[in-house]
Amino acid sequence: YSTLLAGEGRFDEAIAQANAAVREEPVLSSANQALGREFYFAGRYQDAVNQLQKALDLEPNSATVRVTLGLSLLELRRYDEAINQLTTAVALSSQNPVQPAYLATLARAYALAGNRSSAQETFRRLQQIAKSRYVSPFYFAYVYAALGSKEVYPWLEKAYEEHNSELAMINVEPTFSGLRNDAQFRDILRRIGLTARTASR
Repeated sequence: YSTLLAGEGRFDEAIAQANAAVREEPVLSSANQALGREFYFAGRYQDAVNQLQKALDLEPNSATVRVTLGLSLLELRRYDEAINQLTTAVALSSQNPVQPAYLATLARAYALAGNRSSAQETFRRLQQIAKSRYVSPFYFAYVYAALGSKEVYPWLEKAYEEHNSELAMINVEPTFSGLRNDAQFRDILRRIGLTARTASR
């Protein structure tokens, strides 16, 4: 429920909900991860890192914790640390098989770090996976947004047509912050039922 609140931009309520869960179960990794995630969506990246480190201490082999930690480090421009967490998450998930979401976040990390060739190589891995199994169009939109490509919009439209649940967070996900003043992006938000935010957090 806290993530739904965050998706609507109700960050204080989301954090309060997640905080209550941590107070009840302080040694539960998933509770600490949820609170870290809400800090991330609220733009409180250092708080997110601190909380997610607690979650990682409780569950060192959690790929999902490492992804959210990596994304938070990315927003703090701690690129090497972010890429380390995300590559570890990809490696941990590769036996499951690898999660498309993890490859998408790693591609974005490389793009923000200025390593466009590694970003594109990671993106090609995602495209290769899509040839043999379903990959949500949201993750293609995610990478195209990170690369600054207008190809983001056809893929967001596909995600909308498929009613992808990931779209619930596009209004608060930093990847899409540069699109928030675009008419096309605002139209998608309107159709989803979200209120447009400004480009600044």
